[in-house]
Amino acid sequence: MALIVDGLVKRYGEKTVVDHLGFAMEKPGVYALLGTNGAGKTTSIRIILGMLASDEGKVTWKGAPLDPVNANIGYLAEERGLYPKYSLLDQLLYFAKLKKVGRKEALERIKYWAERLEVT
Repeated sequence: MALIVDGLVKRYGEKTVVDHLGFAMEKPGVYALLGTNGAGKTTSIRIILGMLASDEGKVTWKGAPLDPVNANIGYLAEERGLYPKYSLLDQLLYFAKLKKVGRKEALERIKYWAERLEVT
């Protein structure tokens, strides 16, 4: 197992929010990024998980570009990012659409995971 983050850079206009971040995780475990508010922790994690594009750098898992679908990686966000005015189903469908998953496939996946996690 090896997660390698190499030279990640993220800019918003003139502001650099992640500046050539690099590290390697060679063994399984629980890891954390620590830093002050605005240090780029959340942005870095979102880049690593493919939720956000970097301006430079790369993320590899076992020597290939990281594919969060096929890697056993979990992420517990500080903020849950859900919208109280919408149903959970609508939000899950929205997130699936952002990942270019069709409605029919998304509904099948939602049903599968709800049953597997016993949250129906």
